[in-house]
Amino acid sequence: MAARRRSDDDSVPLDIPPEFSRLVYTSNSKSVRELWNGYVNGQLILEPDFQRNYVWDTARASRFIESLLVDMPTPHIFLGEEDDGSLMVIDGHQRLETIFKYLQPLLRRRRQSPSRQGGVVSAISPLRLRKLNLLPDLIGKQVTALSIEDRERLWNATLPTVTLLRENHPDLKFELFSRLNQGSMNLTPQELRNCIYRGKFNRMLADLSESRDFLQLLNRAQPDKRMRTREQVLRFFALLHRRDRYRPPFREFLNEEMRENQDTAPASFLREFDSAVTWVERVFDKQAFRLYSVGNESNPAGRWARSRSDSLRDLEMVGFAELAHALDECWQSLDASEREMFITAIRCKLIGVMTMDRFRDAVRQATASHHSVSVRFEMWLRALREVIADPVGAIRDVRDVIQQLERDIFCGVCRGVLRVEDAHWTMVGDNDEPVLVHGYCNDD
Repeated sequence: MAARRRSDDDSVPLDIPPEFSRLVYTSNSKSVRELWNGYVNGQLILEPDFQRNYVWDTARASRFIESLLVDMPTPHIFLGEEDDGSLMVIDGHQRLETIFKYLQPLLRRRRQSPSRQGGVVSAISPLRLRKLNLLPDLIGKQVTALSIEDRERLWNATLPTVTLLRENHPDLKFELFSRLNQGSMNLTPQELRNCIYRGKFNRMLADLSESRDFLQLLNRAQPDKRMRTREQVLRFFALLHRRDRYRPPFREFLNEEMRENQDTAPASFLREFDSAVTWVERVFDKQAFRLYSVGNESNPAGRWARSRSDSLRDLEMVGFAELAHALDECWQSLDASEREMFITAIRCKLIGVMTMDRFRDAVRQATASHHSVSVRFEMWLRALREVIADPVGAIRDVRDVIQQLERDIFCGVCRGVLRVEDAHWTMVGDNDEPVLVHGYCNDD
């Protein structure tokens, strides 16, 4: 398996103010009874989105319950204190869910369900112990079948716990959570943000990442299970709202967008996203987020890359959203035939940008640097504005190309077949009039 390519953003330190550079936490032990009571009362949050999948099999879960009953030491549980005083599980989800699966049948004996359990406890299937080595007499037993002594022993079993207090700087918590989860789970940056910045904005990101139209542009049936699709939506908002303030590292830039909007989900954000998706689909459709390249000596025809580019996705989504009002005004002023030409004009103009050496360098080298981000957006937005400033002229130019291709579809240099997006006017040989050639032949 190939090693993960190191991002040029990875080595840039987070900008944490000196007064917040010290981690504030408490370290103690919590009994099973305390953890269970916190859980059923909604004060212990077991399931941030990234922890939905319970992966332990019955044998492993049973052995963990057995370890608690015989007072064996267990690894630390890491919790994060929220602003409302509740505790979020950062590390230790499998162990805690195992405990709660085993205790779940006790809820059925209560006359009234806890007011804040929110259906989470009832959604956990109960555990029946299997394959025990130290306590074989308990094999096959649920918690309701334990003796009073064994059940009390389980209630009083303790787990070492570290709680990160709410006054920690969010970026410091982000860094710590990242290090805590460099083991088997190895959380993605967005899974960590989902844990730290819970609120209306995070829920909106989740909803938009599941948008059918957006997923179609990504050629996906479902959003990425590790929240990378959700991070793509976050990148869109961050670059749209605060691009002028961007400085590496990119992960901190995204953290700031989540932190500032944590408890909001304005309707304007939804309109921005919808406009971006609508225009990307109109202009690029199945070629969305793909880089266009000129051909080569063996095949002069231009071509689209097979894979999708993060940088192109950012440019297309943000560029169309930023200029959506002007684009919509142009659209409304055109009839059906002109609209088709207008779309073709935009696509051809942006393809022209994609084939420029300066742009390609900014897309491929040090992609997270401030300079590269600035160059990409400057070139992309300038091209879009040129079409918007003179839609009639842009449409006329495209129509001239199409009419010429209806008469002669072959390149004036190599005589290969031409497509409108790869056609360039140039003078060839002793011709008195310009002819259409491939982009590669034009450069050559």
